[in-house]
Amino acid sequence: LVGLVGVTALPDGTIIQGSALGLGPKLPPYTEIAPGVFRRPNGSMIAFAPNTEHGGMTMQVSPPALEFHRVAWHENARLIVPLVSLSFLTALFTVIGWPVTAYLRRRRAVDFGRDASDRKAFILVRAVAALDVAVLGTLMVLGVWIAGDVSKLDGRLDPAFAAIYAAAWLAAFAAPVSVLLVYRFWQERIGSRWSRIHHGLLATSSVILAWFFVTYHIAGTTLRY
Repeated sequence: LVGLVGVTALPDGTIIQGSALGLGPKLPPYTEIAPGVFRRPNGSMIAFAPNTEHGGMTMQVSPPALEFHRVAWHENARLIVPLVSLSFLTALFTVIGWPVTAYLRRRRAVDFGRDASDRKAFILVRAVAALDVAVLGTLMVLGVWIAGDVSKLDGRLDPAFAAIYAAAWLAAFAAPVSVLLVYRFWQERIGSRWSRIHHGLLATSSVILAWFFVTYHIAGTTLRY
């Protein structure tokens, strides 16, 4: 996601290239100097060519010498970043507020559901959300600690990455369970309407984050990095 860039065609035939999310400084546009070849006043160039291996187009940038491939719609940062961010925040605020809601339920003698199985299902859906938060939160902490210093990516991090991989896989496999439990909540009208909506959002967030973990190898299978 960090390596995704966006290209926008302007009405005058020039193009601008920058962050796929539209963040960062506005840079001068590229002017076409030959079919599919564009150049900035500072001499940097972009060339587009057919991607014979994967289809679509490739974008070659120089300097530095970089090559970009067009991503599918479901890998576009404009879609993924908002979805993952909203899913993470939904899970995060639920986990933060969990002790408060538990205290209020206990004080008002209001229990979730009708029996122990309903309460266990309630806890399990939230536990999956807590696991999602733990995985992404740990990755964020590691990202801040590494801060672009790739020399820190050595054997010392192997146990941490192994734990992240295991937790991410567990969260990925548990996400469909959350969906089934929330379906039961709605089918049997367990809990209040607001509670069912909230848990539906949690289950949806868990599925989105599970897809994210598996697609981007946060649920990894190797310690080679």
